[in-house]
Amino acid sequence: MKPEVLKDVVEKTKALIASPTCCKEARAAAEAFLDAVGTDREAAQTRKYIAELEADIVTAKGLLAFA
Repeated sequence: MKPEVLKDVVEKTKALIASPTCCKEARAAAEAFLDAVGTDREAAQTRKYIAELEADIVTAKGLLAFA
């Protein structure tokens, strides 16, 4: 990941963790990603983090079905 992109992702990740509406699974994935930045685990944790974020996306149609 390019340094400027990584910087932005780290900032957004910290904001996500601080959000009171962040679920525990997303928070755990975000924290694991931050812990892995700059290590040999970074790529694997990035993939896990993205997968968790994608799992948490709810479409408008999905929200209507839930409601």
